[in-house]
Amino acid sequence: MSAAAITFDAVTKTFDTTSGQAHRAVHDVSLTVADGEFVCLVGPSGCGKSTLLALAGGFERPTDGRVLLGEAEVCAPGAGSVTVFQDYGLFPWRSVRENVEYGLQVRGVPAAVRRERAEAELAAVGLAAHADRYPHELSGGMRQRVSIARALAVDPGVLLMDEPFGAVDAINRARMQEELERLWREHERTVLFVTHDVDEAIYLADRIVLMTPGPGRIAEEIEISLPRPRARGSREFFEVRTHLLEALHLAGSEQPPEFEI
Repeated sequence: MSAAAITFDAVTKTFDTTSGQAHRAVHDVSLTVADGEFVCLVGPSGCGKSTLLALAGGFERPTDGRVLLGEAEVCAPGAGSVTVFQDYGLFPWRSVRENVEYGLQVRGVPAAVRRERAEAELAAVGLAAHADRYPHELSGGMRQRVSIARALAVDPGVLLMDEPFGAVDAINRARMQEELERLWREHERTVLFVTHDVDEAIYLADRIVLMTPGPGRIAEEIEISLPRPRARGSREFFEVRTHLLEALHLAGSEQPPEFEI
């Protein structure tokens, strides 16, 4: 069995609210993501998916329990992981190449090496010809590819992705899923991916973790053994989709239409 890249050890996270009442986002979650594994977190809004991602990235600390990257406890954002958000997070005053170089610049990587690595990652996501453009000149899908290239450029062991394609139109979303799946296979990185989209999870994941309505707990873990790249219209894909939707309903979601199907 592969070594653990991410470990949630009996994790509970409670937030204080403006009303003075505590809000428990996740409760007693234990989950291990193996090195090189692609895991998708799926569940209704408010089930704690993004909270788990924030805990893994060090942006939040658990109220109880521990989060580990490898054998090290996560206490703050660090070099062991990179998070890709839905809103891209690109600097509008920096060119595409300069945005991809940013993380390397912060780490003190020499300029020539930064440029070489940035151009390699832009080529990997199909944007080599756009290196000198600026974010406002790109489509939403292209901006998200820049964000992914920036994350890959620093060579993270763990890639954390919080609904990164949520704002991308359906056609480009499918293309981005295919591109991410290809890059994941080529780079062999660990990915923890949050999504509301059932088909997206089935297409991408080695394993899907279903969360209950808040406070979030793990309802079920589903191994996806379909061969890659996956045929979205196949009978096997449909069977997994049907099982997943039924499992979501059994997990306690009272509004299944909330999921993108």
